[in-house]
Order: sequence, then structure tokens, then C-alpha cells
Amino acid sequence: CNGHGNCTGPDVCQCEPGYGDSSCNSITCFGVPASLATVCSGHGTCTAFDRCSCHANDANGYWDSSNCSVCDAFHSGSECKTASCTNAVSCSGHGTCAADQLSCNCLSTTTDGFFNGTQCTTCADYYLNYPTCTEKCVAESTCSNNGICLTSGACRCHQTIDAGFFTGNNCSTCTSPYRGTTKCQTNFVYATVSFNDDGTHLILSNGTYPVTTLCELIVSSLSKIGKYPICSVNNTQKIISILLGNNATIVPHQNLSILEEPGSTTTIDFIVKPPTEPTKPTADFYTKPSIGKCESMFLDGSLSTSKDGRALTYQWSSTTAGFSTHLINQPTITIPDSALSPGTYQFSMQATTFLNASSSVTTKSVTVLSNVVPVPSIKGGSTYSIALGKTLTLEGLVTSSCTSENFAGTLSYKWRSLSGPTNIDAKLSSTTTTLSLDFSTAGIYQLEFVVTTDAIAGHEFTKRIVITAQNRPLVAIIDGESRVMPASQILSLKGDSSFDPDAPTSFTYTFEWSCFDETTKVDCTNMITNKFISTTDIGANRLVNGRVYTIRLTYSDGVSRTAMDSVSIETDANAGLLVSLKSIATRVNANEELSISSSTMDLATSATVPLNSKDFTYTWTIQKDSTINQTLSSEMLVTSTSNLPQITFKKHSLIPGSTYTLLVSVNKISTNAQGKAWLKFVVNIPPQQGQFTIHPESIKSIEDSFTAIVTQWTDPEKDTPLQYRLSYVHPTTNEKNYLTMKTLESSFNLKFPVISFKDTLRVSVSVDVFDQLGALSTLTQQIQVAPIGTSRADVLVEVEKDLNDLDNSLSSLTFSEELQRLLLIAQNLVSHESRFCETSCSSSGTCNRDVTPHVCVCQSNIAGRDCSLPASTKSFAIALKERAALLFSKVVQENTESYSNDDANVIVQIAHLLSKDTDEVTQVTYTQISSVYNKTLTEQPIHDQDDNLSLLMPELLNNLMESILNIVSINGTSVCQAVGTTPLEMFLEKTMSYLSQKQALGEVPSLFKASALSIHTYKNDFTSLVAYKSHLDASSVQNVYVNHSSIELPSTDLSSFLAYTGSIDLNYAVLQVNPFPCSDYPANSTHISDFVFIGFYDSGNKLTNVKNLPNSIVFTVPLNVESLIPTAEQVLTSDTNTTTTTYTYTCRYYTGSAWSTEGCQFLSTNSTHGLCSCDHTTVYSLFIDSTTTITFPEPPYLMYAMIALGILLALCLCWCLCIICCICFVCCLRRRFKTHPLDYDSDTDSFASERWLHPWEYEKRGIPYFMRKPDPSGKKYQFKIVSGEIEETPYHQVDLSSEGAALSDVSMEGSGEFLIKPEHKNPDNLRELSSTPDLAAGDSATPTPVSYVTPMDDDHFSEDEGDFSQQEAV
Repeated sequence: CNGHGNCTGPDVCQCEPGYGDSSCNSITCFGVPASLATVCSGHGTCTAFDRCSCHANDANGYWDSSNCSVCDAFHSGSECKTASCTNAVSCSGHGTCAADQLSCNCLSTTTDGFFNGTQCTTCADYYLNYPTCTEKCVAESTCSNNGICLTSGACRCHQTIDAGFFTGNNCSTCTSPYRGTTKCQTNFVYATVSFNDDGTHLILSNGTYPVTTLCELIVSSLSKIGKYPICSVNNTQKIISILLGNNATIVPHQNLSILEEPGSTTTIDFIVKPPTEPTKPTADFYTKPSIGKCESMFLDGSLSTSKDGRALTYQWSSTTAGFSTHLINQPTITIPDSALSPGTYQFSMQATTFLNASSSVTTKSVTVLSNVVPVPSIKGGSTYSIALGKTLTLEGLVTSSCTSENFAGTLSYKWRSLSGPTNIDAKLSSTTTTLSLDFSTAGIYQLEFVVTTDAIAGHEFTKRIVITAQNRPLVAIIDGESRVMPASQILSLKGDSSFDPDAPTSFTYTFEWSCFDETTKVDCTNMITNKFISTTDIGANRLVNGRVYTIRLTYSDGVSRTAMDSVSIETDANAGLLVSLKSIATRVNANEELSISSSTMDLATSATVPLNSKDFTYTWTIQKDSTINQTLSSEMLVTSTSNLPQITFKKHSLIPGSTYTLLVSVNKISTNAQGKAWLKFVVNIPPQQGQFTIHPESIKSIEDSFTAIVTQWTDPEKDTPLQYRLSYVHPTTNEKNYLTMKTLESSFNLKFPVISFKDTLRVSVSVDVFDQLGALSTLTQQIQVAPIGTSRADVLVEVEKDLNDLDNSLSSLTFSEELQRLLLIAQNLVSHESRFCETSCSSSGTCNRDVTPHVCVCQSNIAGRDCSLPASTKSFAIALKERAALLFSKVVQENTESYSNDDANVIVQIAHLLSKDTDEVTQVTYTQISSVYNKTLTEQPIHDQDDNLSLLMPELLNNLMESILNIVSINGTSVCQAVGTTPLEMFLEKTMSYLSQKQALGEVPSLFKASALSIHTYKNDFTSLVAYKSHLDASSVQNVYVNHSSIELPSTDLSSFLAYTGSIDLNYAVLQVNPFPCSDYPANSTHISDFVFIGFYDSGNKLTNVKNLPNSIVFTVPLNVESLIPTAEQVLTSDTNTTTTTYTYTCRYYTGSAWSTEGCQFLSTNSTHGLCSCDHTTVYSLFIDSTTTITFPEPPYLMYAMIALGILLALCLCWCLCIICCICFVCCLRRRFKTHPLDYDSDTDSFASERWLHPWEYEKRGIPYFMRKPDPSGKKYQFKIVSGEIEETPYHQVDLSSEGAALSDVSMEGSGEFLIKPEHKNPDNLRELSSTPDLAAGDSATPTPVSYVTPMDDDHFSEDEGDFSQQEAV
């Protein structure tokens, strides 16, 4: 049956379906064998079972249908040879017939649909849903962005680990077993989490996950894996690796929650498994082999290490009984001498990790002698870091084990190596206390300083020294970074910014440039003008447009170190702007703000674009590792916008260990010219996996010592040795205070400063761990601090002891050690008193709420801001501060060492602490502090890594100014006498320069405000500065109300006057103390306001004074006197002359030698402010100038002659009578009189305050006067003459309502004010110091008090007797 059927009988076949005839040799179509002519209706051929291939030719016709029984869509007739087409049938209603009637033109519109095929019976490629065909397949929406569109319009879902595993018509669900809502890359079916053997990593095995390096996108329980963990996903190996961060707490058998996918709220929990073979720690401890009488035994196990970096458990033991209370689970053990007896002791120690891996046991012996023995130490500490090629000098010191006894015998010295490279062994031959070493081989050297005495044979007394010798890596920097430029421009290549962090002078540095054409893969170094110098170029038109070039700089020290930097240059003939970026180090620190600035040249004008141009826009994007570019947001920046030529990243906004590519695109709006530049940098990984322990956890301040141990810190980048610094945050003020300076020492034995005189407080103590590039990690522990004694007096006794001890130890301490001791003393001298009273004054005073802010008025023999101290204690504190300031000045002024930036920062903090209680700062204390501050600012640039100085520097300046005001008030001296040669202006300028350095372009303006000083700092481009107003507060000490000051800049473009191309800082300060304290004020001119400083700092933080502005700067000046505003002119007329005094307000500035009005104009004033305008910047203040003129009338000579003749006759006739009358009159009425100016207070009905009505008149002369007192009726008034010993004469009353009152005696002078007219009494100099409008006849007014002054000539007043006649008194 030909293989297509079964033989059921002789020649009988039962054929399979589709086959016919007797032998099953022919296929069939619809039951007709293919061999018959009638198959396929006679109009086609049978090609397969029930499959006909219809005729489609002119000879046989054009047939269709499954068995070829009808004509196709484009033919008709009995033979199907006639061309025939209809839109509805032939083109399925989705097209129109072509002209030849043999084809269709399918529809392709959004309304009718998009069709394809011979008869328009299918959708066009990528269109869906026939017969409408209006929806196009778009991968982002139709396939949920999880697949691609096929030409049929269907989705083909992703099925790769990189893109995810999806299924469904629109690829919206995960393919099992993958899970997630957006990625479908997570497959944890067979995954497990376990520690690696070292305990440093958690490894998730047999799992896949979306690729990311951000641990917060992987782990839900972040706190368990520590600070600064590093995560990586490797889906090829199906591993997620988590490098545990600092202070990780997770341990085996705990739960770890992993996010289902980044950003998900669903978690998957794993039980963490321990490693199969945990790595054992290395146990070691150091102790002196011999100690003597009075000496404690110190066992230092902090040398023990484990690779996991976590805290070890220490098991200490001893063969000697009785030490169990001392041998606790701590890295260091101190056994006091009281627990020791002479003999040999053996100690053992074993260390265990958190993974329960234990070290082998280490055993050492210590001999305790009964003798007083020498105790060696090293000046400056026992841990050092030295650059190769430099010399280190070690100075050994020897003290006695008992402070009250001396050791016996003659000492011998030697130095020996314990471990490290052996190339210095030959240099350890010194037999003195001094050893000088230079290091040529990198490594860690452990040495010992050994002291022996012939009085104690067989015993050595030692001190260990650890020295790290290495050169830090060179840093190669190509200025300008990567950019786009036309080939027609010269490409400048600058490597001047490359540097050696160690800067040894013994190296000769070399530069070598190279060029590679990335487009053609050809070396192009030959185009560089000179490839062996630091600054070179590639000439114009040497490069070819449309290519990408890599420029590389190799920087070498000529010995062993080499660094490289490279930039990419894209050439584009259409580039209209040449943009470059200011180069930065290739590795930056996340704990520091990072500023990156751009500069742009407009190639059409060859001019640098100024920052204030609003014709340019800036777009900054950033790419982290392999992620896509993202526009910078305000979450990462200190500014609210990134449309700036300079951006500044916030601290901790960049992820350690990540590589970033930062790109800026600049567009010129008017011409659409464009340019761009970019750079790459890596964020430095800070020190990792360390421990910080404090013991004991409860102490008394000043009295008890505590031990702080920092162990097991490593640096992934090998930027070692690490440095450590301890600090604490005051629990009530939140102020940060240093306990130590930055040091290589990792073990500290300290006393805690006083933080309260009464309360026991819980304090946070932190250790800052720095690598050599400044990357910072911090750990914090708690310690409980109790007060010593019950009062400040107890503390001051201890401070005096510390001062004595420091004074006696100066010769054996380094500069840094002296500063650290002074820092503790300064902290203990702070009063911790409330600056102003709120509710009470320690029950020993009253709170004066009549002034703002409120201050305490203490009882007699009580002192302090809060009346908490006996006066004797206050005096003791003041004396100790004087002594501390003198010692502080001596240490700094006599220092010959070059000191570090960290030293300078601590100097500022000590000065701040000593001046904090300004009421305890005497002229001696002030002078010493200011001299130290002056030396520090002059010799050492100030840089602050943790922003502590941003507060300390302006606060210190405010403290100094407050102290000046206090000294002037107490001593009655002038400001010049109190300050001397203190450069207050330099202090102010340096402070504002530092604040400018800390301010970022476009950042919210910063404001420092205190009692005697306010500083406002604003950094931006010129246009943003125009018309910018800043508002400051400056409180006045003399008058306790608050003054407000403001500034308004002119609309003039300041760039033409400053010649700045970068950013600009406006600094505006209000001071209560003259920054030029010994400058002389002009004659007849009185200073009446605070001082205002206006200055501009360029991008290099350099002050520039602006001059001759066409439009002036307008600003307000707060007044610092509480007084009435005088009239512009005051006139006094007598029979013989007219005296006119004119008062004029003037705005003045200090020229360096005088207070000048040049360029300044006074605008207006009120009771609190003066308004000035000046066409330059400097220091300003407001003055009142007075001018007095005297005019004489033309003398009537004839009348004078007749009067003279009459007087002579009268004198001759009445001489005797006159003498008798005068003697009687004087004897009766003469009184001893002492002038004492008093004002009448209508509220209290008393004469209360001692002052003249006008202070500027008081400054000119002292004059007696009388006061009058109106009664409520307004009809009578009383006046009284103030006599000697402040005894008052009886009131003299004039009744205006009586019939005999003469208007010639009394007149009404304005609003209820009465004045005796000088007709018959005629005191020539009687005058009123204020004038008021006349009161019209019949008007009534409430009388108000007013002062009347009677000036006296010198010959009318006797200093000895103080006598004058009644006429003169009236």
C-alpha cells in the first residue's frame, strides 16, 4: 500500500486519510484523488491532503477558495479570466481598487485604520486589532516596557536576566519563579544568606536580583549591616555581596530582610547562616617587662585583631590569685599599684570573635620591683607617620615611678627594633635619649626606647614606638576636564595642579603627555607641542572635527610613584561655546561639601561669559556607576536650583565607593550656541569596621580618668595610617567640644571636663576616624559624668592644680600636647551660667525685666550672671582665666614648631572658651587672647572639615567685642585704652573671608547674630546681587532695645567695578565696637551709632573695596544712644551778642587715618536709625557735627559814653553804701553749692535719673541748673534750686491766678511750659535747650516737665567753695 495504508486482503488496501486509489499511492483533495482531472474542481492541483493550489494565470483563469471552485477577488466570468474589482469585496472594505482592477490600495489613516495584504485583510506592521487596526503596538505601553513589538503587533516579552523575565499578552506579569512588580529579576527560590569565613561580608548565593550598588535598595534592615556598607549584585554568578559597614550588629541565626526588588515594600526574609570555617583572630598584648614602686601595671590587648573588624571578647587570666576583679572583658587592663606586690606575675589572654572563633592563648610575664624606677616616655607620643625621604627625630623622656621620690643609679639608654623592615637596624646605635631616623623603605616599624640603671641590674624599662613610613600616592590633575570644542581652537593642556601630598623636596617630578584618537585608533602624541612639560598645547586645526581624543598625563616622582589622569576631547565644528570645568581630585570625600565650577568662552566673541549673564542656561546631569544620566536635584545640592555655573553637593549626598560622571551643558539662548564639559570622580570609601570602647562608663568630671580605645579600623583604599580625634556634645547646649586633637594614637587615657556643677548627665562621646585623604567615619558611645563637689569653687581648685602642673611640664611637652592640656583647662573654666535670666537668679538676686534681654541683679557679695557665685569665687575664676590666658599666649608665642591646621582650629576653640564668659574677661585676659588669635590668623590658614569653626570664629569675635564693652564699663577707660593695638578690623575681615569660603554660589544667605556683632554673607552672580536686601539684627548693650539694619545695592552692574569673572560674596556686618578703636573722631563731632562694614569678596575669598560707584549703596545705621533728636539750629540771644549752634548729621567712613565724609551722604534719621548712602565700600558710622557762631550788633558809642559817665558818678556817691549792702546780702544768702543735674520724673514724682537733656551738650561743659515742677491745674508752678550735698531749697511758688501776678515776671512758652523772663534779674546766660511752638492765647495744655540750664562763666564759680549769688543761681 506504498507505505500509506494497511493490506487487509489480496490486493486490498485500507488507505490512511488523504490517500486514495487501490494502492494508496495518490493523495486526495476533498475525496478526489490527485491523479484525476476533476481534483480541485478541475481548476487547480492537489498538493497535499485537502490542499489545493488554484490556477492563477491567463490560460486557466484566476481561481480561489479551498477547492478552487470560485473566481478570486479580482476576476469574474465563467472561466475567471475577466479582471473585476470592488472596494467592498475585493478590498474587504479597507481599501480602494487600483486602476488595473487587479490590486488594492489599502487604507492608512488614524481614523480608518492601517491595513496591509492583497485584499487589505490584515493590519499593517505593528498595528493591532483587525478589523479596526487603529492601535499601534508601542513597547513602552503595549508591552509594559517589558518586551518588544513584533510586526504582527503582538509583544515578545523579555526573557533575560538583564531585562527581566515577563509573560502575558502585554508582558505585565513575571515568569515563574521570578518575582517583583517592575523588574521580574528576583529569583530567591534556592537562595541562602551566610557570612563569609572572615565575617566581613554577607553572601546571598543562588539568587538573582536587579543590578544596583545601593544597599538601601537591597536590604530592608539597614541598621543591622552598619554604616557605609557596600553592596554588589553579580547575576552571572548568582551572588549578592554585602560588605558590612561600621558598627554592624547582625550575627548568625538572625533574620535579614531583603527587598523583593528596589523600591518595593515587600520583603523576603532569610536566616543568616554562620560560616563553615570562621577565621581565627590574632591575639597579642603589650606590657612592660618590669615596673617599679608606685607604678600601675598596664596590659594593652588592643593589638589583637580580627578580619571582621568587630569587637573582640577578651579572656584574661593570671597565675596569681586576687586579680579577678581587674581582669575584665576589656582590650586594656590597668592594675593599680595598690594591688601589686614585688614579684613576677604571669598573664594570659585569648581573644574571640563574634563568630565564636578563638585565638591561641598569648602569655607574658611582668616583674614588679620594690624600687623606685625610671619610667621612659616619648615626647610627642609614641605613634608616628613619616614620609619616605624625611627625617624623624625621637626624643626620649625619663620620669620617676614615684612623683615624691627619685630613682637611684646612673641611667643608660638604647634603642632597638621589635618588628618591621630591617634596613634601619644599623641606625639604632644611639645611646642617648635622642634618635634621628630617615626611612627609605615603606612599612610599619615597631621600636623600643630602653632605659636601664646600674642600681637595678638585670631589668629594662621600656617604651614602645610605632612608626608608619610611606609616601602617599601622587595626584595627577589635568585642568579643564573633558569637553567639546572645535578643532580650530588651540587645545591648552595644563598639569600644574598635580601634586605630591607629602611634598618631599628630594624628588624631581616629571610630566609626560600622550594623545590617542579613539575614532581611528591611532596614536596622536606627535601633535602635542612639548609632551614633557607641565603646561603645553595642541595647535589649532591639528585635531580633526568629528572625532574623540583621549589626552593622558603621567605624573611621576622619578623613583617609585606614578599617577595618571586623562580627559576626553570631542571635536565638533558646530560647537559655539567652549566649556571647561575646574579640576578636582579624582577621589573626593562624602563627608565634605564638593563644589564644581564651570567657565564658558563664547567662541563667536572669544570672550569669557560672565556669571551674571542671563543669556546662558546651565543643565547639570550626573551618572552614577552604570546607571542612566539624571538631572541634579535639590536633594543633592545646597541650592534649590542647578541652573548655575557652579554647583555644590551636600555632605553625604554622594555614595562612598561609587564612580560619578558629571556633565554640564551650556546653552546661549539668543543664538542657540551650545557647549558641554564633563568629569569623572570616585567617592572615597571612609575607614571601615572598627570598634570604639570606653571604660569605665561612669566617672566624675576632672577627678576620674577613663580609657577610650579605638581598635581594628581598616581603610579599603589603603589611605593609612589612620588618625583619630575624640569629641563630645554637651547634653544641654548641644555644642561640640574636642576632647583630643587629631592624632595617630588610638588609645587615650583622659579626664572628662566639667559639664555641670550640680547634675549627673549622660554624654555622647564620639571618635572621628580619618584616612589620609580626610574621609571620615564616626562612632559614638555613652558615658555618665557626675560633677565633682557641689559648686564651681570645687572645680576651680582642680583647675589651679592643672595650671600648676602644665606650667611645670612645658619643657617635656610638644606644642600639640600643650594645646590639648590647655583645651581641657579652658573647658573647665567655663561658668555654665545662664547668659540672661528667665525666671529666677539662683534665689540670690532679682531678674530685671525692664531691660531686654533680662539680666540678673545680684545681692551684695554675690556674683555671676545667674547670681550663683560668692563674689570671692568669681574673683578666683577671673584670676585663673588671666593666668590661663597668659599661659596660652606663652605657649603659642614661644612655639617654634610648624603647626598643623588642626592645631590652629584648637587654638580658635581655646580662645573661644576663655572669652565665652565675657563678664570674667579682664583687660589682661583680653590682650593675651587677642594676641594669640592675631598670630594664628596671620601665620596659619584656617580650614574646617566639620564646620565647627563656622560658629566659633564669629562667636569668638563677638566675645571679644562684648569683653571690650565690659572692660570699658568697669574700668572707665576708652575703647582704645582697653583694646590697644588689637587688629579688630583684621579679625572681622578674616572671619568674613572664612564665612565666604564656606558659602556656596546661590546658597541661602547665612546670618550670624549675637549681642555685639551681626554678619550676613550672600554669594551669587552680579545680577542676583543687584537690589538684594539683607536684614540684620544688632542689639545694643547701652540701650537694650534691638536695632534693625538693612542694605540695598545699586542697580549698577558691579562687575565693571570689581573685575570679577567668578562668583562674588557680599559680606555685611554690624558692630558695636569701632574696628579702628584708636582712630580719632573729628573735632566738634560726636559718634552716635554702631559701625557698619560692607565688603565684597571674590571667588578667591579676597576683599575688594569698591570706589566711585555712579549709583550709591544705601544702608541704615543703628543708633547706639537713647536721646532726643536735636533741632537743626539753636539760637541764644543776649543784649551783647547772638550765639547760633547748628547740628548736622554726617555719614563717615574710615580712610585709614581719619573719618571722612567723602563719597557719603546723610539721607534721614529717626529715633533708632540713620539712613546713609555711599559710593564705595568700607566701614561706616554716623556722627553729629556741631558748629557755633557768635554775632555782635553795631555798638551805640554815644549812649555808651553817657552811660559810662553816669556809672562813674553813681560809683563815687554810693561806693560805701554798695559795699555794706553787698556784704550783708552775701552773708545772709550765701550757701555752699555743688552742681548735680537731676531730671524730674512725673511717673514717680521724684528726681530719678542723672543725665543732661542733651548728651552732646554735657560733653562740652558742666553747668548748674534748676528744675521747675508744674502742678496739674496748670495755673501754678514751682521751681527749686539744687544745692550742695543734694539738699533741696524750699519750693518757690508763683501763682498765675492771683491778681498781682505780673506777666513781665512770668510768661507761657508753649505747651504748658513756663519760663521766668530775665527783665530785672537779667541772668544773661539763661537759656532753654529745647524750643516748642508758641501756645495761642486762650489755649490750654497739660504741663510737661522740661529742663532749664543756666550756664556759668568761669569767674562766677569757685571750685574751692562752690559759692555763687542768688541772682546768679536764679
